[in-house]
Order: sequence, then structure tokens, then C-alpha cells
Amino acid sequence: MEHGNDALAALAELERHYDGPIPEPLRLIARTGSAKRALSAEAEGQTRFFAMMIRNQIEALRRSGGKMRTSSHLLADLALYRRERHFWRREAARRQPAPERVPTRPKAGRNPPSSK
Repeated sequence: MEHGNDALAALAELERHYDGPIPEPLRLIARTGSAKRALSAEAEGQTRFFAMMIRNQIEALRRSGGKMRTSSHLLADLALYRRERHFWRREAARRQPAPERVPTRPKAGRNPPSSK
């Protein structure tokens, strides 16, 4: 719950600083803990959004029954959603925070040689 306390403290500080609405980017940074995490969360959210749009568009194409006039517009939209999803997937991978390094321990039976 450490991050939750930090987020509340950051939001409280912003409340003291601003007389009125806090700008959305600053609120997002305060909630996520850093600008890098905020950008990563945005990219992941956009990726999920466009994946949902692709699923819905495929369903609409199936329901249209192949009517040429309707299908051409649905296919153009589907192509746009796919391009956007691929863009945001790359952005999500690029913006992903580096994993924290955890010190490794030697495996059982493989103790490092002692220096005597």
C-alpha cells in the first residue's frame, strides 16, 4: 500500500498548489507515481481500446453479410484500427518501465567456492 500513500500525498500537494482543477497530466503522474508510468499506462490503454475496436469492427463486418457498399467503409475503418493498435503496441513496449533487478541467489548445491 506504499504506492497508494505516495499517490495520496502527491495529490494532496497538488491540491495545495492549485486553486481550481488540477491539470489532467499532473493528476495522472501523481496517481501512477512517475511520468514514465503515466505514459506507459496511456499506451497500454490505447492498445486495449483499439483491440476492442477491431473486435467490434469484425463483428460488424460479419453482420453486414458482405454488402459491398457497407463493407468497404467497415474495412477501411478496420485497417485504421489495426494500424493504430500496432502503433500503440510498439509505444507500450517502448515505454514499459525497466523491470527491477532482483539479486539472484545461488541454486541449492551450487554454493560459490569459499575463499580460504
